[in-house]
Amino acid sequence: MFKGFIAILSILCLASVAGADESLVGQSGVPYGGPQLRPEMLYRGDLIPELGIGCSNGYGTSGGPNDIAVRVTATTTPPFCLTSTYYNMYTNVAPYITALSFVCWTAPTATAPPGTEFARQGGLPWAQGNHTAALNPPIIVANARFFFGQNQPQTNVGVRWGLDQTTGGGGHNYIKAPGCGLASWGTMESIGYSGNWCMSVSVAGPSPAELQSWGQIKSEPP
Repeated sequence: MFKGFIAILSILCLASVAGADESLVGQSGVPYGGPQLRPEMLYRGDLIPELGIGCSNGYGTSGGPNDIAVRVTATTTPPFCLTSTYYNMYTNVAPYITALSFVCWTAPTATAPPGTEFARQGGLPWAQGNHTAALNPPIIVANARFFFGQNQPQTNVGVRWGLDQTTGGGGHNYIKAPGCGLASWGTMESIGYSGNWCMSVSVAGPSPAELQSWGQIKSEPP
């Protein structure tokens, strides 16, 4: 039964992406109160890196594993779908690194560290610079508040992610790096930094099962 529910939600996630030649316009009085497509970007700060942070030696050949996480709260009503992620790799550690994953964790409270992992997708690019990677299939999130981030599992690699230091972290950004004495999750403030990971996710949904219930909110540009 649980697998069937996930499969249905996955279909709705995939159906929620509008075509390139279409746009969504608002309209009052949508028949039957049908849901609308609600794209949303979730991130902290300004996504501009001033510093690279991660457990690493100077050559990037040791220091892992590293995990980083950002606590966010969506305004879109769950369940919704995460369709892509944007992030900054501050250092280029190729060819040593061979694995980088996008990960989601629960957020038990508004102040607690990351809880249970509930989603993971590997194969993320790790070259130095900014990246946008599609999450395929889209990841289904059941609660408005959750953590997302990345995992670099190797001990023979050290990674440094871009950190925005101009907007303050507010206790929402976490790191776990056993090789540098952080066996459990700690905030950036707990290790002497205040900042936000330069990382975001795109949210879409929910998508209605019947397009007719949208009313006339779909239109083609002139």
